[in-house]
Amino acid sequence: MMRVHHAGLLLMMAVLLLADCGSESATPFAPTVGPDAAGLYWSLGLNVHAVTLSTVAPYNTIALVATPRDAKGGALTGHGTPTYRSSDPGRLQVGPDGTVQALQSGDGVSVLASLTVGNVTHIDSVSFSVTDEAAPPTPAHLSIDPQPPASSVVSMSGDGSQVFISGDGSVSSSFFGFLLFPTETDDQGIPIPGMIIDYSSSDSSVAYAGGFFGFSFINPQMPGHATIVASTTAYGVPLADTVTFTVTTPSIQSVKIRPRNVTLGGPNQIGFESADITVVPGGTVLWINVSGQPVDVVFDDPSNVLEHGPVTDCAAQPEPPGGGNIDAFGVPQDPQAPALDPANCRSRLFPVAGVYTYHSSITGATGRIVVNDGLSPP
Repeated sequence: MMRVHHAGLLLMMAVLLLADCGSESATPFAPTVGPDAAGLYWSLGLNVHAVTLSTVAPYNTIALVATPRDAKGGALTGHGTPTYRSSDPGRLQVGPDGTVQALQSGDGVSVLASLTVGNVTHIDSVSFSVTDEAAPPTPAHLSIDPQPPASSVVSMSGDGSQVFISGDGSVSSSFFGFLLFPTETDDQGIPIPGMIIDYSSSDSSVAYAGGFFGFSFINPQMPGHATIVASTTAYGVPLADTVTFTVTTPSIQSVKIRPRNVTLGGPNQIGFESADITVVPGGTVLWINVSGQPVDVVFDDPSNVLEHGPVTDCAAQPEPPGGGNIDAFGVPQDPQAPALDPANCRSRLFPVAGVYTYHSSITGATGRIVVNDGLSPP
């Protein structure tokens, strides 16, 4: 479960910069729960995780409740009383019973609940936004539903709108696999700006969610289904919305062509690295030749292999129209040239599900592309 609230623009930019550093995102660790785990102190959970208050009564207080839970999510009793701490007592006070009072407007304040049982300590937190509204709006609706042309079907490689190719031929897509723009309205249907929102996922190994500066993102991890929950409590009114996302296989994959050792101690041969890959129907495959010599790509059946336009700096060189097989491409590596010359990259589009086998008539290397949605066997 991932909990993130609206942050400043600088934080958003920092995350975007970090996103360019690698092609894979870290998946939160989810330990295996055995049948004998019932009754064990596994976590501490607060009743709310995103709260908007006012400094004006009666909108300036809320009661927090921290509940110890076992590995199955069941509430535990007899484990003592949690302690509560405010990150800024001058702006937000919290009593020993979990009652919070807002003293000064502002964002970025949190309250932490902690409980130690034996030598095990668990902590949970809630983020606050505080206004000075004497007559705040009455929250009535929260939505994170995708707006057309968006869909609740997401590719593991995101929406494909941004692709980054590193000097060694590694390909990564945009960090934010899918963007959602949450809407919060009052009882008159008027938008309420600045409400803080909490996001969680029913299965973070499939997809997890977070939010920054007025929008939320879904970061897909593996094929499957995950329900994303957005929730908030604003001026005493709890709101929530859920969307179930289907995550498919990647919409873009890459195959690097480079020298590799086929037999232990033997000479290097030019081959297709990651030669067995999967993409969703309509997906793109990039061949990136970093071997230093020309290599071709010949399909056993090229009839459904279509030409694909440039993907950022890939396939920038002109190709014969019509798609299908790829003529020999690749230039000798020049220490003075850019790390990845555009002449070293080609791409093809695969609109029809199936298995596509190919080889190089120059090197003898072979490869396979499976085209399906990732939710059923090929």
